[in-house]
Amino acid sequence: MVPARVRSAVDDLLTSVDERPNVLPLREIVALQATGYDVLLERGDRSAVAWVQHRPDDRLTGLSPREREVALLAAAGYSNRQIAVALFISLATVKDHMHSILSKTALRSRSQLIAAWYGGLDDASG
Repeated sequence: MVPARVRSAVDDLLTSVDERPNVLPLREIVALQATGYDVLLERGDRSAVAWVQHRPDDRLTGLSPREREVALLAAAGYSNRQIAVALFISLATVKDHMHSILSKTALRSRSQLIAAWYGGLDDASG
């Protein structure tokens, strides 16, 4: 069973998508992921569907909200430059956030960050 706080975060996400269909609901996605769940959002012609999955890797829980935004976009395949544009920050700031994310999580690469984000990184490789 999905906890009430997660259902509420999903409701907020879907409301945001309905109200602003051409805008990436980044804050709502990050808020949902802060509950320990990942989200896959698909938009249809008339509505959006959100699938949630518990994220088992705890390495990412110590990140700041802004670091979580950067990590989310990195895990989605965005380049540093694309992250900078999406978040309205400089490329140097993105690089600083990425360095901080890797340091805080003891991960060695962007690939490990992606694996940890989606729960596919085992303890031996971290």
